[in-house]
Amino acid sequence: MRFIDHLVKSVSGPTLHTVVVDHDLIFKNQEVIDHLNKEQIKVFCGGNQLDVRIFAETVLRGESERTVILIKKTIEILPDLNHMLTIRSIHLSDFFPLLSSTVLSGVSFSLLSELYIRQESIFEKLSFTNTIKFILESIYAQDLGTIGTSHKALAALITVVMDGRYPGDAIWKHLLSLAAPLPFQLPELFTDFSGWNRLFDLLSSSSMKDLNFLPVRKVLTLRRMKGLIQQGSSHPSVKVDGEEAVISRIETLTNFLNEMDETPSSWADLGVLTSEIKLWCLANEGTQISIRFAELEEQINNRFQQFLDLSYQDINTRSPYKRPFCVSHILPYLSFHNERPIVLIIIDGLNLWQARLLIDNVSTVVVPKMFTSIFAWLPTITLLSRQSICRGGVPDPHTDLYHEENLFNSFWQGKSYSGHDILFKKGKGITAFDKAMLLGKRVAGLIELDHDSILHGTVLGSEQLYVSTELFLKKSNFAGFIEELCISGFSVYITADHGNVEAIGRGVFPSSDKIVTTSRGARQVNFRDTKDLDRFIDKLPKEAFRTNYNFLFLKDNTAFIPEKTSIVTHGGSHLWEVLVPFIEFSR
Repeated sequence: MRFIDHLVKSVSGPTLHTVVVDHDLIFKNQEVIDHLNKEQIKVFCGGNQLDVRIFAETVLRGESERTVILIKKTIEILPDLNHMLTIRSIHLSDFFPLLSSTVLSGVSFSLLSELYIRQESIFEKLSFTNTIKFILESIYAQDLGTIGTSHKALAALITVVMDGRYPGDAIWKHLLSLAAPLPFQLPELFTDFSGWNRLFDLLSSSSMKDLNFLPVRKVLTLRRMKGLIQQGSSHPSVKVDGEEAVISRIETLTNFLNEMDETPSSWADLGVLTSEIKLWCLANEGTQISIRFAELEEQINNRFQQFLDLSYQDINTRSPYKRPFCVSHILPYLSFHNERPIVLIIIDGLNLWQARLLIDNVSTVVVPKMFTSIFAWLPTITLLSRQSICRGGVPDPHTDLYHEENLFNSFWQGKSYSGHDILFKKGKGITAFDKAMLLGKRVAGLIELDHDSILHGTVLGSEQLYVSTELFLKKSNFAGFIEELCISGFSVYITADHGNVEAIGRGVFPSSDKIVTTSRGARQVNFRDTKDLDRFIDKLPKEAFRTNYNFLFLKDNTAFIPEKTSIVTHGGSHLWEVLVPFIEFSR
């Protein structure tokens, strides 16, 4: 259950209208009222018992819509109004029994919604201090135990400001007090955006570079990169940018790589900016910038492999409700953000820089609301990664692709959707299907297979794939298709089961009856069982590959094809295969 669902249930009674005693001023937050209005519930502010009676007799009599009247103190509903009014008392502790209500007072609605889900990990009542600690750690990734210096407290403050959701007076004042010893004036208000921007400029200036501000430098670099990402999504034609702008992006990317925290969200941000630069380099092949970026690209992938070695197994365990981190999170995320009917489009094999071309194409009619990257399943083959999307969870390597529709339907039926609410289609030419099939649907899953044929038909490398992608988007009228869905009231999400990478041959893997073919990806080998896999592991240097299930797959940019040949393919754990796009379009 979502926070808004629990709230609606709490203010509902046997009568159409409810008097709500709001003890903790939950409804002082305008976002809460706005969300109740979306649920077709009108909200009014009452007063004392006489005010409520007058309001009921003059305004509510004959009113057919559900109504909430807010009051601060308990009153008695007289018998002659019992047929019209029900009284309910609500406290923050009704929704957050293990968190401190004092800390939660004044927290934004979206933050409360996320906390409502994340509190499932709490098993005992938290004190005032421990509630602050829990929120900073679980929402803002700031460890209170490490905020022992004013510099670290300032880094936490900047992170909170960048997040954009007010954490409540208790957390805000706590961080301000920890950062108070710093030798410059801090804005006291969360909403003093000009003050914070002046502080960001000051902290970025040369006069501050000699100070030990590593935590602050990290978040400022992240702020700079997020600004570029947002700019790139709103004004996506990066391939026509001048060299100066691209050099600036490369410098930001390099700085971020040096100072970033090893978290999935940091890699997701880095992947988006890297795709922007990659696209420019493909459009400007042979320039000094593209040569320089090719070297950086290899460094980034090497670092990415180290991250996967240490942290990949933990990504699926993160909460998917604020943002999806991996493909198994997509359906849980959408089920939490289902205010409008949803169309999910899965493009087989589309990588991040190709997603930039898609955004360029569609932005002529609809600008994306969100563009980020998420992690595919390993190895990056359709059997596992697309199944993970349709299942909304961990894939089963023994389940074939014919079960995708059943998996997709089962997930949504488990969320109380009826069979009539759900549509699932898979095939080529998906943008041309009969849109009338979407009438009355609350969620649709569309799997686009044309791109898979384009990907595996590419023989001249990424440059050919670049041109083929542009032609595919134009001929399929992708922009018109997305626009039509948005006009019809859908939120449209686009993702991929895995990406792709241009690879060079390292030699064909020895044929054996111990190997089965489950994918066209040339960077993986599927063994019949783990014993067979273990016998073959010694044939490759350990730094070149990784394993999962019964698969052996490659980390670098090589493939199991003849030496001195090249191919655009997938199946390994290269950055361009693992980080896939997640884009939202709506109006």
